[in-house]
Amino acid sequence: MLTTNTAAELFRHLSADKAVLYRSIMDVFAAAKRQYRLQLRPDEVLAEANWPGSPPRLEEVSIALAQLAAWGNLESQPDTAC
Repeated sequence: MLTTNTAAELFRHLSADKAVLYRSIMDVFAAAKRQYRLQLRPDEVLAEANWPGSPPRLEEVSIALAQLAAWGNLESQPDTAC
């Protein structure tokens, strides 16, 4: 069972300063999960997201992915593909 603090962290992306960015990223992962695609690279997230307005830079997506992992929304694994 999640503690109150942990549960609050899971939903922090909804009220954060960059909530639209975080929500767009989470939507990509939700769609990918429905297709049994469980791992996505930052460039794939950038390409597949429905960005409102102009898309962010790849670096911004990478930073947002790291933040979502820190909050417990996503799990991060090293990319071992060549």
